[in-house]
Amino acid sequence: MPFLSQQKNFKGIGFIENSFQKIIKKDFQKLNLLFVGGSFDTSVNLLINYINENCKINLPDNLKIYVDKSIYINLKNNKDVFLFDFDIDSLSFIDLIVSRAGLGIISDCVMNKIPIFYIKDINYEIQFNSKVIDNLIIGQEFNENNNMIDLINIFSSVKSKYQNSFNDLNKDGVFQFVSIIKNILNGKNNC
Repeated sequence: MPFLSQQKNFKGIGFIENSFQKIIKKDFQKLNLLFVGGSFDTSVNLLINYINENCKINLPDNLKIYVDKSIYINLKNNKDVFLFDFDIDSLSFIDLIVSRAGLGIISDCVMNKIPIFYIKDINYEIQFNSKVIDNLIIGQEFNENNNMIDLINIFSSVKSKYQNSFNDLNKDGVFQFVSIIKNILNGKNNC
């Protein structure tokens, strides 16, 4: 799968800018988003680049965006975007994580009952982990056809489904997580 910027109809920074303008005009409940991303070329990086270039986004008060401090160390101070430090900050107030489907972030999501909108990647491990998320029903793909307003609308409509999945995981969530990984590896799952 090619990187997002190489895919057909990818809209880039202008697409994100339009999304922010729609968010500003839209009413929705309080939402704390955490974007975790690396050097890969995804909408997460486009979002961060847009924020760096345009420090006055003026997001509504009920939307807060957090980004991984260890990755975005050069992010400019901004009243709408906050640095999140995994070493000292608690995930308890985060409502949704947008990230690649890394095993560590999936574990954080399971332990803290936070849905994840994952970004597909050509990396085999990330593709495998995406199957784990789909099987646990704790998140879904977030791709180049989605923008920020789509993310909020989709999350609002499926939030209760993910909450039910986390309730089903309950205290043995980590064991179910490992069990699903084993089943996929053993070919017992139709993913």
